Amino acid sequence: MQIRQNYSLKLELVQRLNREVTNGSKSAYVEKAILRQMNGQDSWSLSDYSDEFLLEFILSRNWNRDGTNNLDPILVLKIKEIVARKKE
Repeated sequence: MQIRQNYSLKLELVQRLNREVTNGSKSAYVEKAILRQMNGQDSWSLSDYSDEFLLEFILSRNWNRDGTNNLDPILVLKIKEIVARKKE
């Protein structure tokens, strides 16, 4: 059984949740986060992040490390295609 419960959250947190979590999966996302915290599993894992976020992070990290992009150009192109497709 599910119930609706009201809690006060910071506006910035709610705005971030709305930006980063798709409609229809917000309740499951919040429930998972609460359970993880209550079970003492408050550490993060890569599964906490979307594939698109991780791909953008790879591009950013590579560029910031030495000021050049030394990833294979085909890999860079494919990552950009995936990220652009998700933003459409």
